[in-house]
Amino acid sequence: MASKNSYRVLGLALLILFIFSPLLGQRQTGAISGVVTDEEGSSLPGVEVTVSSPVLMGTRSFVTLSDGSFRFPAVPPGTYKITAKLASFQTIERPDVIINVGTTVTVNFEMKPAAQEVEVVVTAPTPVVDTKSSKLTTVYTSDIMTNIPLGRDVFFVAQTAPGTIGDVSSMVSVHGSVLMQSRYVLDGVDITDPLRGYRASSLTFDAVEEVEMVLGGQGAENAKSSAAFINVVTKSGGNKLSGGLTTVYTSEGLFSSAFGDDTLKALKMGTPIFDKYNYEVSLSLGGPIIKDKLWFFVNPRYTLWERNANFIPFTAGSGESFGPYTNKRKDILGFAKITAQITNNLKFMTMFHGYQGVEKPYSWWNSPRRAPTYTHELTYTPWTLSSVLSYVLDQNTFSDLKVGYVKIAQQNLDLYELGERPLEMYAYDRYYGTEWGLIPWNEDYDRKKLDLDWTLTRFLDNFAGANHELKFGAGYTYWRTRTSYYSAANYETYWYHDTPWNYNDTDPYVGDVWISNYNEQRDSIGPQLAEAKRLGVFFQDIVSIGKRLTLNLGVRYDRVAVSRPEEVRPGWFDEYGAGLAQVLAPDIFLTEDIVAPEIKNAFIWGKLQPRIGLSFDPFGDGKTVLRANWARMTDDIVGDMTAGLHPFDPWENGVYALWFDIDRDGWRDLPPTDNYLVLDRPAKYNTDPDELSSFLDRDMTSPFVDELTAGISRELFKDFSLGLTYIYRENKNIADTLDTNNPLDSPNWLPYDVTEPGPDAALGTADDASLTVYGLKSDAPFTQRLRTNVDMIERKYQGVEFTANKRMSNGWQLSGSVTYSKTYGNIGGGWGIWRGDRGGFLSPNQLVNRSGRTNYDRPLIIKLMGTAILPFDIILSAFYSHYDGAPNNRTVTVYLPATIGGVPNRTTNVTVNAEAPGTIRGSSSDSFDLRLEKAFNLPVGRLGIYVDAFNILGFRQLNVNQNNGGYIYANGTFSRFPTYGQINSALGVRSFKFTLRYNF
Repeated sequence: MASKNSYRVLGLALLILFIFSPLLGQRQTGAISGVVTDEEGSSLPGVEVTVSSPVLMGTRSFVTLSDGSFRFPAVPPGTYKITAKLASFQTIERPDVIINVGTTVTVNFEMKPAAQEVEVVVTAPTPVVDTKSSKLTTVYTSDIMTNIPLGRDVFFVAQTAPGTIGDVSSMVSVHGSVLMQSRYVLDGVDITDPLRGYRASSLTFDAVEEVEMVLGGQGAENAKSSAAFINVVTKSGGNKLSGGLTTVYTSEGLFSSAFGDDTLKALKMGTPIFDKYNYEVSLSLGGPIIKDKLWFFVNPRYTLWERNANFIPFTAGSGESFGPYTNKRKDILGFAKITAQITNNLKFMTMFHGYQGVEKPYSWWNSPRRAPTYTHELTYTPWTLSSVLSYVLDQNTFSDLKVGYVKIAQQNLDLYELGERPLEMYAYDRYYGTEWGLIPWNEDYDRKKLDLDWTLTRFLDNFAGANHELKFGAGYTYWRTRTSYYSAANYETYWYHDTPWNYNDTDPYVGDVWISNYNEQRDSIGPQLAEAKRLGVFFQDIVSIGKRLTLNLGVRYDRVAVSRPEEVRPGWFDEYGAGLAQVLAPDIFLTEDIVAPEIKNAFIWGKLQPRIGLSFDPFGDGKTVLRANWARMTDDIVGDMTAGLHPFDPWENGVYALWFDIDRDGWRDLPPTDNYLVLDRPAKYNTDPDELSSFLDRDMTSPFVDELTAGISRELFKDFSLGLTYIYRENKNIADTLDTNNPLDSPNWLPYDVTEPGPDAALGTADDASLTVYGLKSDAPFTQRLRTNVDMIERKYQGVEFTANKRMSNGWQLSGSVTYSKTYGNIGGGWGIWRGDRGGFLSPNQLVNRSGRTNYDRPLIIKLMGTAILPFDIILSAFYSHYDGAPNNRTVTVYLPATIGGVPNRTTNVTVNAEAPGTIRGSSSDSFDLRLEKAFNLPVGRLGIYVDAFNILGFRQLNVNQNNGGYIYANGTFSRFPTYGQINSALGVRSFKFTLRYNF
């Protein structure tokens, strides 16, 4: 159980949350700065500069300093009017100044003397280049989000950013990063799932004001992110009641395959992915409760869809046939926000966002040759509560306090638990690549996270020859995760060519079996519990030297301590295998309860993270900036990374055995009817905290990323800018899992040389190559996993990025990027890598031809989007994207003899890379989407009717198995993989979606 101190901290934080109701931190705002001079260019001190905006409660004023400078450091994104007033001078008004989140806009005034009060309105474009910032950032305004044909979720916005690659998990890889290295922040509060590193919430554009994506050059104030910082600013309401209703509709009659039905039949492909129906209703309403004092905004939303799965019908080896199926999902979402200007110096915001999603079958598990029995019913219920308090001490000092609480409940149930399938084991036929049977686990999660952050900002002018924006901050995070895996179907089997024997070239009636450490009892493996406490501090100084040079200097330190509460594993009951598990490994599948005592501070991560940035305006006109930034950023710890703390972890405590079907009946009978040989299993359970180091290196230190960016941006003409940036990222100190009983250089590994035939699959030709693979001595000990930092692991990224941006004006907007890059190393960036046990460094076979391009390497990425307002209130928008294909390579499976060099060998076969990853590539993907909208002005409000046309040009893509490797048998012969050339999916669907949008 959690310590009493943890609950006291949680209770105190919640008390603060509801009593003080804390802030919209600077991360959710922009800034205005400038200088006021007279006709001669001399500074004018004492000028009262006032800003006003529909997004601002009341007005704000600043009296210019001795050098004529002024600033408004924390203003919400929106359109502002700025007024400069001084006795005996003309009053200057500057309307339509556009402020975006995370950017500083420079607005200068020249005031002329006047004998009497005169007001002059100056019209000038808002600068589009931030000359004060060294970060690499992209800002999405409501103009972009409401006009571009995208899915109605922030995830789809993130996919349009330069250098990003979307994933089925609704996460993005940014400049070669691991998916979980980015952080989503909603109104100043981190909404990242503490267990998996996913984004915890889904949010539509109807509730979003702007999105800022910091893609490089993060400042010291940003914690827990070593890739992108995705900053979502939500709407607050205003002094005028406003709202809207959006309805979305599509159906299967609005979809067509880019291949055509006849082509799909000829290719023996199933129906491509499309929505049989998709409905959405979203209502938004905001306005004043008390004008200039208290605002509200609410956004309830409901979605319902049924989607055809990308599935190829097949008949399993068991004789059961599987045909097309669909996934169904329903989501109910709610968002509410209150903003209050308590006094002129005190501002308060509180926000709630939550939803429940139910999906069956869960599309995460969809695969073209995986039967719909291998799935879950998903029930996912996250909610976020946050508050922010901002206090202005004087015009040079202000402080922010933020509190956020995230809670997520999730349950994934298999079809046996739901009473819809009999108890059956999972099976995979490697000849056809087909899968059927039950998914071999159920999941029950509960996670909670508390964040407390405080910052103090102080401006020092003319100090040590420069102006300084000093920021100091401290933060505390507490999270706790509960993970329960359970299943009665805890056996996995492997077939070959419709037979239950996994083909072996010496005995055709030899198969294998994997028995996981799941149990049929809910909470049967603990449940797995983990908790962490983070204490972080940072200092940042933005130094302005003259009018052209700005230095961004900062350092942060985060200390994260991970503990594991007491865990209990109930006795194991083998419902399916009639006790086979206890026969094969009685000390692993124990029938009595086991207790693992609490472990305090199992490991502690802490590292200084310096950040150094520079921006320079070479011409002094505010239209060009040269920028460079170097940053060190540590990876955050998520619950899945603590797997080494759990002695009953099912991923690390399974048993793999050969099965000798003596009676040849195809059933895995108990001995002596059949025989078994255990090939791999955990060495032992270890529940003693003092011996934890045999599983997890308690001296393990934080993985981190060193990042260098350098570039130039130039405003070419009003509202239009171009940019060119070089990016280099290197992941260091990466943690993964080693086998301490059989190290990679251990003599227990027996080298075995083979000849592989090369791409032509013919031995004795010029492209033959020699490979050395390894078997394991028969008397070698079983695997003893140790999670630690592994020196040999590397992941790097280099890229050049060209960007173009045109703000919405004169009836059009444009945003585009071209990224040319390489992501390389010997470890990828997918979901499992984050756990620190999926990299594959347990065997020297996993090092063969290991280094090359990693899984999120796309050498060329192009993204273009724009909007044009045509006559008669018709709006035309488009989005185009291109991604080079994913890296791939040939592999070979080598069957090993019973003895190698006269030494008995227990390894039956190994699969290794025959060439470096990236030697071959999958096909590239392209998409071109259009939106056409007609707007109608009504007596009250405005009605828009629009249609989205996705993949309008009919781009299509065949995903073909490119692995033309094969089997090298113990007698030296070779046969190509039967799945080579197999078409796994045919992607390419034209579709239309209709939307009705009413706003007032």
